[in-house]
Amino acid sequence: TVRLGDTLELVLLLDGVAVRRSLGGVDELISKALSDGLDGSNVDGLTADGTGTSNTGGVFTGTGVDDGVDKHLDGVPLSEELDLGKVAVDLEGGGCGIHSLVDLINCPFVAHVYFSFIKVFSKMSNCSLHLCNLFTVVGASTAMYTKNDDVVELTEANFQNKVIKSDEIWIVEFYAPWCGHCKNLVPEYKKLATALKGVVKVGAVDMTAHQSVGGPYNVRGFPTIKIFGADKQKPADYNGARTAAGMSAQAMQELVLNSKDIWLVEFYAPWCGHCKNLEPHWKAAAAQLKGKVKLGALDATVHTVAANKFAIRGFPTIKYFAPGSEASDATEYDGGRSTDDIVRWASDKAMDNLPAPEVIEGVSQEVVEGACKDKQLCVVTFLPHILDCQSKCRNEYIATLKELSEKFKKNLWGWIWVEGGKQGALEEALDVGGFGYPAMVALNSRKGKYSTLKGSFGKDGIAEFLRDLSYGKGRTQSLRGEGFPKVTKEEPWDGKDGVMPVEEEIDLSDVDLDKTEL
Repeated sequence: TVRLGDTLELVLLLDGVAVRRSLGGVDELISKALSDGLDGSNVDGLTADGTGTSNTGGVFTGTGVDDGVDKHLDGVPLSEELDLGKVAVDLEGGGCGIHSLVDLINCPFVAHVYFSFIKVFSKMSNCSLHLCNLFTVVGASTAMYTKNDDVVELTEANFQNKVIKSDEIWIVEFYAPWCGHCKNLVPEYKKLATALKGVVKVGAVDMTAHQSVGGPYNVRGFPTIKIFGADKQKPADYNGARTAAGMSAQAMQELVLNSKDIWLVEFYAPWCGHCKNLEPHWKAAAAQLKGKVKLGALDATVHTVAANKFAIRGFPTIKYFAPGSEASDATEYDGGRSTDDIVRWASDKAMDNLPAPEVIEGVSQEVVEGACKDKQLCVVTFLPHILDCQSKCRNEYIATLKELSEKFKKNLWGWIWVEGGKQGALEEALDVGGFGYPAMVALNSRKGKYSTLKGSFGKDGIAEFLRDLSYGKGRTQSLRGEGFPKVTKEEPWDGKDGVMPVEEEIDLSDVDLDKTEL
């Protein structure tokens, strides 16, 4: 309600930035309007229903649109309270100017106008009045989502913690309660939030109450929908169909296809008996695979766009997505439907997608222990001195080790190389010194055992040696000494050829030698 003595304020959203301007006191505006002799029935060619043309402006007064805009304040007691909810007026047109009696603003674009019981406007030539991109805040806005909905209410107070600092995918709608398109979106947006519950977060920001939230994201109109994926500083614009199916397909794109994780996604239908039988196994497998493979489930009867995109023809259908997959890369799951079957199949895929372990130069105790102590085996290679095997030669050996680390990556071994002759204590503990370089030893530090490569130091010979070890074959020996072998700290190799030390020439011309000694 508005009383005499109240001050009206106009708030304009210009490119997402709120600009405030006082309209003045209620009594001042009423007095001015009445003194100008303007009523709402006809103002310079403008009829009460908003049609006609005019080059001048004026003031409509009245108790509200429900009572008709042709009524005015004549005869209305000035102390009477008026319901703001009944006086919102939409003025329609392409280029229209809105101003108060103090020349407030010219506005060439489309928006909604919410005034109190005084509607202030100016009409340009051949311009039917409608929505200019502004609204007043003389009354409280009405939120379109409640705590009973699955849509999360986002505010200036919680947006950073809930969205920006979160690891979850968020779909966020920026809306204004007066916006017709926003109101039309509500049922689909609620449907989306329910369908994605537990998979993707769905939130909404009332921009009439929390303008600063949308500022960094270039929110220029309503509704604006953005998807906050892995990079929260660069949300993606959603410009597709404003349906639950359309938005969920985009969410899946961000969640699965743009992910660095491995995904198994089940497409199901609520009425499908086989889907119901699979559900407990799917949940149990998801728990066992946590941290290795992500499992999801989509109701294909709701997420129709995604289902069509992946050519889902029956239920349940399970699709496998490797990290960074395109939609065309999705492959069919062909394993069994028990928990063990799902876990085994997914674990194999996870191993296939593991990066090869790094082949590290063992330049310190910390580095060598880090690569060996928590591994079943650690492959330690002693390469020839740089003067005996220059950079090209050494890099060829290291390339061979990297190729083999890729081949045996499922074993999750550690891989270390050191320059022969630099780590005497390590060589002694592994009984390496004395038969030349390169040399290779596979160390089980937890058991204090090691096995030495006896064959040729080539790709095939090493592969056979490591294959035998992976099957538990091969002869082993116990480490010499107690505890983990000592490793001295060395400067890492700079990747360059070695340089022979320059020997100083000795001048013997001044030395008097007995000829008989020559």
